[in-house]
Amino acid sequence: MKIIKHENFPQRVAQLIRQFELLESDECTIQFPIEEYGDNVAPGEWMSVIGKPTAAHRPIVLTMDTGVRGNAVGIKAMKESRCSFVCLEHGWSKKPLQEFAWRILKAWPEIVKKAKEAHDTEQHCKIGVTINGKPYVTNL
Repeated sequence: MKIIKHENFPQRVAQLIRQFELLESDECTIQFPIEEYGDNVAPGEWMSVIGKPTAAHRPIVLTMDTGVRGNAVGIKAMKESRCSFVCLEHGWSKKPLQEFAWRILKAWPEIVKKAKEAHDTEQHCKIGVTINGKPYVTNL
């Protein structure tokens, strides 16, 4: 299972998550779009092709985009991608970097667990994460 970092998710925090995963398990779930699709792909363009592989190979998208979660166009794009999404709630973006990083690392094992469950069962869903680090699943 791969979790692809959306361009709106802080790069430094994603790198921190990657280091945390490597220290904990020698396995890394988080990937960057440039690693998967090369540097010739424009931001947002990779979203149009990300869900094309079979369900077993579709990644999960990690995003901070509150618009994706709450409007009809965003939800339509999520459904059309056929991927599942981990969406951090609005309050995350208001936290200073140090607090954001601490909270995401604390919640990360549970986020990955929910993402893995969704991926293994081929569930097409949105995994919301509250500011307290509690993930919840909503079908798309």
